[in-house]
Amino acid sequence: MPRFRFRMRGILVAVAVVGILLGLHQWMSRRARRFHAISESHRSRLSLVISGPVTSEGDFLGVPSVLDRDLKTVSRHRARKELWHYTMSVRYKRAAERPWLPVPPDPPEPY
Repeated sequence: MPRFRFRMRGILVAVAVVGILLGLHQWMSRRARRFHAISESHRSRLSLVISGPVTSEGDFLGVPSVLDRDLKTVSRHRARKELWHYTMSVRYKRAAERPWLPVPPDPPEPY
């Protein structure tokens, strides 16, 4: 039966592989935490009620309605801003769940 021999080259390769894997894990953990914080920041800015049929991934089917706390319709400008914050919140929530995937640049905030 052949014996396994520890050689310096093998040990160095093993240490390098473990170091790379630990570094990738740390990088993805930090990236996921950052995306989660951005998602929560956008979610905290939502002050209106957004309603409409939603897919399991959080996307609206059709055009959602945006209402204030008294369930009255709001201006189109305010509705666009609320929908933008909702969209950014969903986008970064997904990115936090899959930190290894690239995130496209954010569309400009409506003003």
